[in-house]
Amino acid sequence: MWRTGIAVCIAVAACAHAARAQTGGQPQGAAFIVPDHPAKMTPADVGRGDWLFYNNVFVNKASGFCLGIRAQEVEVYVEDIKWWTGGTAVGEPITSITGNNIEAGPDFRHHGVYQYGIILFQPAQTAGEVPRAVQLLGTNRADPTRVGLDRSKDICVGVNDKYFGGYDRNGGSFDLHLRVLKP
Repeated sequence: MWRTGIAVCIAVAACAHAARAQTGGQPQGAAFIVPDHPAKMTPADVGRGDWLFYNNVFVNKASGFCLGIRAQEVEVYVEDIKWWTGGTAVGEPITSITGNNIEAGPDFRHHGVYQYGIILFQPAQTAGEVPRAVQLLGTNRADPTRVGLDRSKDICVGVNDKYFGGYDRNGGSFDLHLRVLKP
């Protein structure tokens, strides 16, 4: 069931248990779940308009978590935000989609969004290109964040942490819901 460190599961409980068993309790990937289409197993299989659910998205990689989707426009919301800077419950707890509500400066991976906030971004494809990051604000299906994107680039999500020494010490995860509006 494990492929490139990402669990592809149908049942939320099975994914969470598998992630804890494989990583000593710290999520290292995310489970992709489509509640309305249990037989479909990858984001590419899901039609436009379906809400995609990524359970336990990790927070300990500067590269974030790439969703395997390219689109021109998406809606996104985030739930169950429970992570810590420093990797343990004694680090700074983060439970808000906007992190600590302070705009990030040059020592953070992405400027102009919040420190420790949950972001959607598209990685740079050429040397010198600055990745575009969008601060996510939606925390429920009734009020998602709508984002216009470059169709030629992958869609990734993650947290905005410091460039050096920030990500590898983080622990915890968040749940992501995404719907493609324009492929």
